[in-house]
Amino acid sequence: MDVLKRIFRKYGDESTALDQLEQYKDELSEIEDTSNKLGKLHKELETNLGEAGRISAELSQMRKSAAKSLQIRVMEELSQLNMPGVEFVVKFGAVAGDNQLSASGRDEVRFLMSANAGEKPGKINRIASGGELARIMLALKNVLGGERETNSVVFDEIDSGVSGIAAQRVGEKLSKLALSRQVLCVTHLPQIAVMADSHFEIQKSTSGGRTFTCVSELDFEGRKKEIARLSGGENITITTLTSAAEQLCAAEEFKKTRL
Repeated sequence: MDVLKRIFRKYGDESTALDQLEQYKDELSEIEDTSNKLGKLHKELETNLGEAGRISAELSQMRKSAAKSLQIRVMEELSQLNMPGVEFVVKFGAVAGDNQLSASGRDEVRFLMSANAGEKPGKINRIASGGELARIMLALKNVLGGERETNSVVFDEIDSGVSGIAAQRVGEKLSKLALSRQVLCVTHLPQIAVMADSHFEIQKSTSGGRTFTCVSELDFEGRKKEIARLSGGENITITTLTSAAEQLCAAEEFKKTRL
């Protein structure tokens, strides 16, 4: 009777005490069955790792097959962007860790490049200049034209280190890229600028000790004037204006064939 009284004082009435007893029995059974559960979990883990390994191996083969085509196509694009000696390489490595698996598979993929013939490929961010990085992105975006993970891309000073026909090719590729997404480009080359569908003039002014930036969209005459300024500087003449108009018209003709 004394034991029952102590139980009721600790756990409440008879019904509550019996419920508590059943709970403790379940917890004890679960503790005693831990080794069996652990064994089941190990078997389940082994099964899942085997399945993940099989799927990741298939994915790795698909990636390596696609990488060969990607390398060839990107290098073709880069050769047309005044980077004929560049080598673009997709390098595969194993994911670190005991199981050598991650959420994206078993591959660690890196893009490497050699800017000059005969040099060993290295990390793009260490080898490529700003202009080269922009052109590499442009080449990738053209090759992966069907992928629309981004709606807008920005190219700043993509004309660095290019001129003449190479600059024209850069402009043409930007124009083609603009068919599938919005392209914003800062450039100082008329060959690239004429390919734009819209031009904006950016002017800075100082008033009251503060600097203000004004952005205004240009009409055809304004575009013609700015293209002429890119070609001839401040010395804008009838000849440079005529040349600018011809370049704008030629760009419009090209756009009709890019579809």
